[in-house]
Order: sequence, then C-alpha cells, then structure tokens
Amino acid sequence: MAKNYDPTLPIMKACGVPQMIQYLEGKSSYEEAVTKAQQSSRNYAKRQLTWFRNQLPSNKIDLANPSLDEVLKIVR
Repeated sequence: MAKNYDPTLPIMKACGVPQMIQYLEGKSSYEEAVTKAQQSSRNYAKRQLTWFRNQLPSNKIDLANPSLDEVLKIVR
C-alpha cells in the first residue's frame, strides 16, 4: 500500500491481498480478513482442481500394460 500500486494490477488481486488491504484500511477486523483470505485460497484451490480434472483425456490408458497404439492415440 505504501508504494501506491494500481489496484487493478494482478498482484493486488492475489489470494489474501484484497482482504489484508481492507484490514489495513480499517474496513474489517484482522480475524475477518484472515477468515476471508483463507476462504479465498480454498476457493482458488477448488477452481484449480476443477480445471485440472477437465484437462485429463477422456479415454484412459491401462498404465499397468499400455499398448503403443493406445499411447499414440492420446498423444496425437
């Protein structure tokens, strides 16, 4: 805050930063800011897991005994 960064910069939107700024500006208590920052972090982690789950190929490879054809089908 002392450096007066533009509030629209990505770093100012990082998990926990908006909540701590509200605390430093006296708009929320420390406990409330920490609780909201923790919730923000959990929400972000859940979005990451959802994204990752949707990136996996729909056809599965038998990892115990993959055939070359199965592997090539997925990588192409």
